[in-house]
Amino acid sequence: MSASLDLRQLVDVQRPLPLVAATRLFYIITGTNIDEVLSQAKELSVSTDFLGSMRVNLLDYQAQQPLALVLQAPNPAQLHAEIKAFEQAALDNQRKQDWQFTTPNGSCFYSKPPQNKGLTFVYPGVGTAYPNMFLGLHQYFPRQFAQLATKLDLNALLQANVYYTKNANPPTLSQQAIAGVGVSYLLSQLLLEEFNLQPKFALGYSMGETAMWASLGVWKQPETLIDATANSDIFQHQISGSLAAVKELWQLGSDENISWNSFYVAATADEITQALTDFPRAYLAISHKDTCIIAGEEQACRDLLKAIGKRGIATNMVTAMHTPASQLVKEDIQQFYQQPITEKVPDIKFISASQSEPLDIQTINPESIATSIANTFTQPLDFSHVINKAISYGSRIFVELGADRQTTTLINKQLQDAQEYHTIALNSKGQDTVTSLLNGIAKLISLRVPLSIDALTTRFTPVKESH
Repeated sequence: MSASLDLRQLVDVQRPLPLVAATRLFYIITGTNIDEVLSQAKELSVSTDFLGSMRVNLLDYQAQQPLALVLQAPNPAQLHAEIKAFEQAALDNQRKQDWQFTTPNGSCFYSKPPQNKGLTFVYPGVGTAYPNMFLGLHQYFPRQFAQLATKLDLNALLQANVYYTKNANPPTLSQQAIAGVGVSYLLSQLLLEEFNLQPKFALGYSMGETAMWASLGVWKQPETLIDATANSDIFQHQISGSLAAVKELWQLGSDENISWNSFYVAATADEITQALTDFPRAYLAISHKDTCIIAGEEQACRDLLKAIGKRGIATNMVTAMHTPASQLVKEDIQQFYQQPITEKVPDIKFISASQSEPLDIQTINPESIATSIANTFTQPLDFSHVINKAISYGSRIFVELGADRQTTTLINKQLQDAQEYHTIALNSKGQDTVTSLLNGIAKLISLRVPLSIDALTTRFTPVKESH
């Protein structure tokens, strides 16, 4: 195996790089009505000093104005094109009260931002981490990385020996879990401390529920779970690895091998459930609106797929989470996640798949958290139901805090781009890390979510733009 990148070296950055620059133009145009916004956009189009005007624009940001157009572009010519596109969109939608404007460059505008923001942090599940994720982010937020390095091992948090190493072996379940939670934790600290975002709700997809509790200031020492997870019998042997819990359920000998797999399939839960009785070693683990994940003995899963006339995509993940075998270690899971909590927990409603009501400052304690996690992990997960519950509580804007855009895609498919709900992914695999982050911040600004833009305004450099 090649030597891995030592993430501890990344904290030695003296001055943060600017998030916005001549090659990453970012303007916020606010107003009380669309005509005001249009007028200011036209004024901007005749500017000759875009870097200078951007600084003035951001320093003069009017957070209380009801409307905000965010323009993003890599150069002045593209900025002109963004403005023209917005002018055309305003003309095309002049008879509509509720319309949206978005571009591939990340510019955005919402003519009728929701009054009830219902800001919800969403934490993805296992398997979203990818090689070299968020590499370079430390250059923009060195203070945050330095603070994290004083509390925990960055190499362990992001599993550097797997995700920042060439020719690494495929990650184990525990490595995927640690890295996934690590990324969510890192993003949460950036949003909470650098942008002063305050969510009203939080929820997780499967193991994302642990990321939720670890990232939002509830568990007192979440960093202790890094080594604990890496060495846990639950995640190394019981519901992954040798699958000891599955062997016990199936009454197999400890030396017998199990060919286990999971499959992503475009089918409803009802279609799969009707056929399950004929395949006792195949299970419906997770369901979404019109897709599911089945897990179990590989051949049994393939036979089930053939029986219902569907093709599945093998995930090659060895995990018996959300299957009957996990019930055998439910008490162990509950004990594992019974962690001490902080004296003052945040005023956030935490939505669990296994709870009928959110946990909040009145009901949060080590036992209630551990019970909710254990129940979630050991029951089939209906993620659509989780989102429906969140909406019934008041969720309107869903922000995914993790690598890539797993839950954003699922929620979009479920809500079918309904105007009153909005989804935001802060990272997209294949896209520049800072660009993804700024695109998310831009949408939050246009939706008029209260936040701080100090991270954008305090890092300007005197470098002049090239013409």
